[in-house]
Amino acid sequence: MAVTFTTADQIDRITVSATIGKVTKVTLENSTRTVTVQGFDSGGTIGTACKVALSGTDDAAIGADFWTVPAGVSLEIPLENERGRSVPAVIYIASSVASGIIEVWASKVGV
Repeated sequence: MAVTFTTADQIDRITVSATIGKVTKVTLENSTRTVTVQGFDSGGTIGTACKVALSGTDDAAIGADFWTVPAGVSLEIPLENERGRSVPAVIYIASSVASGIIEVWASKVGV
């Protein structure tokens, strides 16, 4: 169940798959410079780990290359370096619980 952000400064709480480890593709607006993610349980309470990858397939199992975001922690990922875009404006997110919620913050402000 892919999600598309239409502006670079956007926050969204995304309910991911009922299958643990199944990814949701998040396409970010092209001027997005950083993206931050944090996991929540299905009731919206902080304290659930999630995974973030820069490659994958929507609605498939998360691959071997990902960041684990521990419970209660947010992860900020820079999408640009000093020479411009370093990675695509797409991330793939998965929760460590069924139907978890992952909050995604996209920003035009660099790190």
